Amino acid sequence: MKGGINLRVKDLIDSYNYKNINAQLQVDDADDLAGVIQFSKEIYASYLRDNEMINTIQLFFPGITSYNLQEQINYTVKVLEILKITLNIFCNYLNDEIDLVMKELGLFDSSFKNGKTVSLNNHAINIKNANGLIFITIGCISNDE
Repeated sequence: MKGGINLRVKDLIDSYNYKNINAQLQVDDADDLAGVIQFSKEIYASYLRDNEMINTIQLFFPGITSYNLQEQINYTVKVLEILKITLNIFCNYLNDEIDLVMKELGLFDSSFKNGKTVSLNNHAINIKNANGLIFITIGCISNDE
């Protein structure tokens, strides 16, 4: 696979669960090479495969799930934890690189609302906000000219 590490769906699910993130495969269409992973009733990811290897992951979740401050904080922490683990597993990023990507995406100053894209080490990460639903797409990019 160009641009990324070789990662199969089973390995991805096992890695989330190993890191104490409950991840369950909801849809896996071998013919279309796509699937959906559920982390909670609000947080999902979809993925695309090239044969058996994943080449794109998209996390999607609502920005606000509660008007109770503590519940919203807990939810936000969970979203950030899933994102951090995804960047570590899928992109093979270290903590410093993960922090850099999250900062550049605008997750710490809310500047992500207008959409941003970051490229680092053969991966492009894009964040978009559509009517309160947040999409973070992580894809492998090729170094080929």
